[in-house]
Amino acid sequence: MRFFQTTSLWGARALVHYRTWSAGVHFLNARRSAAPGTASTVVLHTSCAYRFRLLGEPGGSLLEAGPRLGLGRTFMNAQANPNARAANAQDVYVDAAFGAHYAFKLSASFRLGLGAEVGYARGPIGYADNLEIARTAGGFASLMVDGAVRL
Repeated sequence: MRFFQTTSLWGARALVHYRTWSAGVHFLNARRSAAPGTASTVVLHTSCAYRFRLLGEPGGSLLEAGPRLGLGRTFMNAQANPNARAANAQDVYVDAAFGAHYAFKLSASFRLGLGAEVGYARGPIGYADNLEIARTAGGFASLMVDGAVRL
């Protein structure tokens, strides 16, 4: 995700793994303020990924890498200052990324991980008075810290 001069950005995701495949549900919320107004963006999407095990065994430390595809919906709410105009936007959100993830076992049922992704996304761009205030399209890089509980 690429947001320029974002004033707040947070998100959450849930993943289910089966062998080398994973499926996920993702939520991202961003807010950006600029001279002509503010834009709030919510992205809801699902993803499917295939990861290659590079090092380690599933019972211990594990280094994985592989591609991910995502599809969802972006909702952008733009609010202009009194002397500007803005338009809300919503569109299909599509992304493709390649990620790497390292995880290590803390206990019999808990695993901690660190991951990174680079990719490209396509979604709406928010404008106020012909000035771009938010964008969900373009190249992105992300870092993630995660924990997993084995059931």
